[in-house]
Amino acid sequence: YHFESEIRRSLDAISTSTRGFEDLYSSSLRFRILRQHGYNVSA
Repeated sequence: YHFESEIRRSLDAISTSTRGFEDLYSSSLRFRILRQHGYNVSA
């Protein structure tokens, strides 16, 4: 894994973002990616 730190920084930015996700696809993708990487995301 050559880009672990970059991926972690990107996921941290996504998880702390206050930007709203307008559509269902964006919200569900964000939820899935964060959960797959061990982030605690409430439904």
